[in-house]
Amino acid sequence: MIAILIMTTYQLCRHHRILVTTILIAGSLVVWHVFPRSASTITALQSRLTIWHNSFTVFKQAPYLGVTYFGFARHYLQLTGTYVPHAHDILLMLLASFGILGGAGFIYLVLSSGWHLTKYWHQYRTPNLRYFMMTLPIILAYGLTDFVLSSMQVLIIILLIIACWHHEQQLRPIISPRKYQSPLI
Repeated sequence: MIAILIMTTYQLCRHHRILVTTILIAGSLVVWHVFPRSASTITALQSRLTIWHNSFTVFKQAPYLGVTYFGFARHYLQLTGTYVPHAHDILLMLLASFGILGGAGFIYLVLSSGWHLTKYWHQYRTPNLRYFMMTLPIILAYGLTDFVLSSMQVLIIILLIIACWHHEQQLRPIISPRKYQSPLI
C-alpha cells in the first residue's frame, strides 16, 4: 500500500518530486520507529529466506510438473519437519506446485502483460486507468515477497482494484467505425 501511495503521489505531484521524496523519506523513518514489528524484521527476513530455499528444494523434487498446489505443504513438511502452507513467493510457489510448465507460463504471462501495459500507458490518459496500471507491477512485486492469493486482506484489495478497472472499462464509450455512406444515397 505504501508503494501505491508513492507512485500515486509522484503521478499527481510531478513538479514537486524532490519535496515529495524528502517527505516520504522522513515519513518512512518516523514510521519505521513506531512500526510495531520493526524489531523483528531481520528475523522475519531470515525465516523467509529459509522458506524460499526449502521451497526451491521442493521444486527440485518434481521439476517438470510440480507437486501440485495442495501437495506443497505435505512435501514441505516431509522435507523440513515444519508445516508451511505456501512458499511466500509467487514464482517459487508456481514452480513448486506446477513445475517448469507453470513457471514458464507465469513468466510468459508477466512479460506479455508488461508489454501490453507499456503500450496502454501511452494510450490512456484518464487518471483512473493509469492508477490501475500502476498497481499491477506493485501487486507482482508484493507477490515476489509473499504469495498474493494466500492472505485474504490482500486478495480483497486486488479484487477491488480489478473491479474498479472493470467498472472504468464499462463507462468508457465504445467508438465503432462507421462505414462511409455516400451523400447521394
